[in-house]
Amino acid sequence: MVCVEAIEMFNRYLATEAVNLVLKLKATGGLYLAGGITPKLLPLIHPETWKDVFKKSGRMGQLLDEVSVYVVLNQKAPLLGATYFACFNMP
Repeated sequence: MVCVEAIEMFNRYLATEAVNLVLKLKATGGLYLAGGITPKLLPLIHPETWKDVFKKSGRMGQLLDEVSVYVVLNQKAPLLGATYFACFNMP
């Protein structure tokens, strides 16, 4: 039971931080979650929790209604992005 509660807390905190990032970065084109944890926990991530957190964001709720959230299933995507950045942005 404690494990289920921990996953539910993780889900809510991840959604809360997603709202913060969308608002900080004005990411109206969408939010992409990449890395190792989210794809593995995808069956345990509840969209209802995310909708609830996004709707409770106050006066910015209208902006957040238009933002889509995507989960990148390729676990090497962050490494590929860092490699691309290092190859093409070196002085």
